[in-house]
Order: sequence, then C-alpha cells, then structure tokens
Amino acid sequence: MGVLFPIPAMRHLPNYRLAALCVVLVLAACSGGGDDPPVKGNLSGTLTLVASAPQVLAQRAGPGDPVAPLPDATEGDAEADAVAGEVVAAIPAGYTASDLALEAGLVCVAEGGGWCLLRDPAPEARSADRSARVQRARAHCDRLRMQCGVRAAEPNFVRRLTALPTDPYADGNWALEQIRAFAAWELDPGELGMIVAVVDSGIKAGHPDLAGRILPGWDFQGDDDNAEDPTFGASHGTMVSGIIAAAGNNAIGVAGLLWNGRILPVRAFNTSGTSTAFEVSQAILYAAGLPNSSGQLPAEPARVINLSFATTSASAVERDACDAARSAGALLVAASGNNATSAVHYPAGYDSVMGVGATDLSGARAGYSNYGSWIDLVAPGGSAWNGVRVVTVEAGSVHGYGFANGTSFAAPHVSGVAALVLGVRDYTPAQLAQLLSDTAQDVGSLGFDLFTGHGVVDAYRAVATAIGEPIPALIPGEEIEVRLIDNETGTTLLTVTTKEAQDLTWTIREVPVGEYRIEAGTDRNFDGDLDDPGEVYGEWRDALMNRVLIMIDDSSLVGLDFTISPR
Repeated sequence: MGVLFPIPAMRHLPNYRLAALCVVLVLAACSGGGDDPPVKGNLSGTLTLVASAPQVLAQRAGPGDPVAPLPDATEGDAEADAVAGEVVAAIPAGYTASDLALEAGLVCVAEGGGWCLLRDPAPEARSADRSARVQRARAHCDRLRMQCGVRAAEPNFVRRLTALPTDPYADGNWALEQIRAFAAWELDPGELGMIVAVVDSGIKAGHPDLAGRILPGWDFQGDDDNAEDPTFGASHGTMVSGIIAAAGNNAIGVAGLLWNGRILPVRAFNTSGTSTAFEVSQAILYAAGLPNSSGQLPAEPARVINLSFATTSASAVERDACDAARSAGALLVAASGNNATSAVHYPAGYDSVMGVGATDLSGARAGYSNYGSWIDLVAPGGSAWNGVRVVTVEAGSVHGYGFANGTSFAAPHVSGVAALVLGVRDYTPAQLAQLLSDTAQDVGSLGFDLFTGHGVVDAYRAVATAIGEPIPALIPGEEIEVRLIDNETGTTLLTVTTKEAQDLTWTIREVPVGEYRIEAGTDRNFDGDLDDPGEVYGEWRDALMNRVLIMIDDSSLVGLDFTISPR
C-alpha cells in the first residue's frame, strides 16, 4: 500500500472522547511549554470511492462454501476485452473437459488446474466489436453454469502490460498527463497507423523519432514532391508532427499520440513562415485527396488535417477548401492563435474546422490563447516557463528535443487524439467532432464557455467511448486532492495528492495543534473547488458525523478513512 510520504512507525489511534461538549476526534494530551517549538503530528487515512450505492462486503468463503461470482468485468472495467470466441470454465465433478465442451456446443482447446479453455466455432463469435464478443462469451458462461453446474466461467479476458512507453521524455510529460494519454494508450496506443496531414512548413524527416513515420507529400512552395523543411534550425512542422506521431515505445526521445501513426507532410509555408490563402487552400485539398493546383494526389488521403496557423483575415477560397475536405471525410483542426483576443481567427473560425485554444501546466487557459464562441476545445500549449515537449532540429541537422509553447502545439494534441479514436472506430468528421467535444474535460465555467470551449481534449474518455467502454468515476491515473482546512477561517492549509496506484492512501505531516476539517476530491475544472458538479468529492466525519478534528498534541493519527463519490 503506497503513501505519499515515508513516515516512521506510528502508534495506533487513541480513544475517542468528548471535548468542549462536542464529540470530536482527539489525540492524547501532551503539552509543551516555554519557548519550545509548536507541537505537530501526522494524519493519515484511506479514501474509498463509492461510485453508486455503498457496497456490502461479503465474508470470506470458508471450506465447502460456494464461490461467489466475480464482478462483471464489463461493468465499469475499461480493460474488459476478451479473446474472440473463447471462455474459460471450472470443470465440474462428473465431467471431463471434452464432455463439458460437447454439452455446451463448444470446442475444448486446452485444460489445466481444473479449468478448461473452450472455443466457440461460430463465425459470429469473432466479432470485431469488443462489447459484442464479450457479451456473447458471457452468454456461454451463463449456460455453462445453468446447464452443467459449472461453479465459475468467464470470457477469456485479455491482459496487457502497462502502456507506459519506454521513451525517456514521455514519462512525466505534463501535456500527455493532462489529456490522459497514458490511460488512453492502455486501451489502444494507435497501432493502426492512421494518417494525419500536417499543412505547415514541411518536415525534417531525418529525425530518429520520426523515422518510418513520414509519407511522401507535396511542397506547394517549390511545386515538387520534396516536402522537407528547408529552414536552417528549428522546424515548426517537425515540432507539430512529433506531437502527433513521434514513434512510441522505441526507447528514445518522446512519444507522439499515435505510437505507429503516419504523417502526410504538406509544405505550404516558406522559410519566413508565410503563405497565401490560395497556397493553403490547395494544400488542404491535396491532403484530403481532392483535385488541386499541383495536379497530384497522395497515395492515401488523410482522415485528420492539422492547421497550426491563424490570421484574422477570412478567405472564401480557404473556407471552400476546408468545407470540401470535411465533406470528403477529413476532420480539420486549427490553432486559435496567440494574441489573447476574442477576434475570430481563421481557419479555426470556419464552421467546418475545429478551433483549438491552449492550456498551461495548471490546466487553465493559457493567457496568450485566443478565445470566443468559435473555440471548440483547448489542449496543452504551455507557457514560456513550462512548454510542451517537442522534437527539434537545431543548427541545420542536429536532432534533439526541446520545449515550445503556443496554440500551434495545442492543435496537434487534438489532431492526435482524433486519429487515435479513428483507429478504433470509424466516424464521420461531424461525429468525431461531436465525440471529442462530448468527452472533453469541462474546465472553466460549467458547460461550454468562451475561454475553453467544451474543455480540454481527453484522450482516455474519447477512446473509451469509441470502444464502448464505460467511463469509471475516477479516470485511471487521476489524482485526488486531500486538503487540511482551518475550521475557523476555512483556509486550506495543506494539500497532498493520492491516486489509485497509491490505493488512495494519504498522509499529511507535521500538523500543528488546532481545529481542522479534511476534504478530498478532484478539481477537474481548475477553479479551486472540489465539490462542483461533475467532481468526485468527500469529507471526513467521525462516527457521530461530526467533521471537526481537534489536534492537541504531537501524536500521529491513523485511520482517518472516509468515502468519496461523484457529485
């Protein structure tokens, strides 16, 4: 069981007793005097998530007692996938594995340890729909229990190693954590190799983290098939592309949203970072596999087109190209711009394009990010102090890694998540845009707001929804804040965090004498409050439901356990 801080062995909780005519939890008195430093103690406990009605825990089964069925893994378990057409069953007395298979209409594949692996020979058992194949397997399990007296049967559930990439700069990447990419990769790390077009300055294809990820593209500045960025030094298009599709789990550098994604580079901007509406429009048409001024088409069009640029000048030719690309099946994602203004910027402001603003390390809107009713989502863009980790090319050919900030680097996070979703289920652009909006983390004001749109793009919720997995009350890896509050002033004095990987245990050290309350919860909209609608929240109370804790000495107090639940 993990705790947030290593602490020495603590003596057990003292007795409860009355203090000041209120039933409160107190510690054995031990007062200091004179000029001695203030006495301080430690507090610790465990949170219990109550997602619906509180569970009543059954007693442990004794010898000869029936084995209670395991919870249905399709109810609230994001890992509920099973080998198509397979179930495992405990072999009941009086049966052989072959007899059991014959009676159930299945084929025995293997047996061992009193269990057998059975396979459904019907073609429909191999459904590509994860939920359908689990449900069919469960139907077999029900029949085995009812007809054959099998004490336990279940689908042959898939197990996966934790999907933390081996790339050294991926672990601890705040941008990936903010959009819950690590939890999404547990479901699907983007193995299908979806294509995202990056209409930008071109790309430095020689970067080792982009090796094998770059498709042949087109240069609308040089009118040839060499989409290499000729810029000497940092390459805007390369940094954008790395966020989307830097090779994942290859033990070097960073990890893009798509571990095996492919980039279609379309160079529309010159080395000064400028282009024209016409050049951009033709680049968009090319990316979507539509007729364009080059007379060329990609071998395979992109399903997502990233546009990390912005201007206040609307253009009919650019708008028509965006509309045509969306009608052809591509989702277009554009940066909102970095002017801290509500003035509409394009192409993000077109109806056929998703406009993306930027968040900083805290999850709040970055101060420079443009805003308004035309913004759909926000995503990590960073700040001058905490940038987004990117692949870089310095001094012409030195491949490395650095940091960048701006809405240019927020947009590719959304593009990457969109392609990740398309890798598990096909959607029209309108359906995909709706899914990304519906599954976003609601930040700022409740519901859609002018500063953050529908919220921060959420890779886990988007992929889980596409797969058909139920969304748990706590997202895997999500942190819970535990706050110590001064009972008189209501001021939060100390805050620690915990999460499921730490068994939701918490410890607050060196708490001085005083009267306190303890509360815990999520702050998903980053407004400082833990008990807003949509949060998970709870507060400590004693056995008589009093919530004031009085500390009167330096003893350490354990067992301050309480429940948290969705609001």
